[in-house]
Amino acid sequence: MFCTLSIVADRSRYSLVLVAAMLLLSACSIGLVGARGTAVKQVRSFVESPEVSPELQRAYADLPTRVVFEYARALHRQGVKLTYKTDSAEAVGSTATRIIVDVGHKAEPPVTEREYRLLVDLEKDVKGSWQVTAIRALP
Repeated sequence: MFCTLSIVADRSRYSLVLVAAMLLLSACSIGLVGARGTAVKQVRSFVESPEVSPELQRAYADLPTRVVFEYARALHRQGVKLTYKTDSAEAVGSTATRIIVDVGHKAEPPVTEREYRLLVDLEKDVKGSWQVTAIRALP
């Protein structure tokens, strides 16, 4: 009887440790998930906005970035369904991160899908919200 209770207690202890570890991991990644969401939301709004905003003009820091945005905007205006997803993220200190956002669409055969990669730099403001500071096209 004592052996059975000991095994149950050990399982409960292991379960508790596992749950605590999962909570810790999810709490650490919440900031990154927020940054990923902000990066995708900002790229999507730049692509889908009807006019070129001053913020978008600042994002056009170089020709490759301008080409990616203008092409994606043209596709969107033509009714092409675009996809937005994050590929990877890299923390740059405790208040900044870099995230790669892929903007894709289905293409005509023989090409099945095209993706355009954007590197989005974000920083936390004083309120703890993520703000986009720069966007650059990647090859």
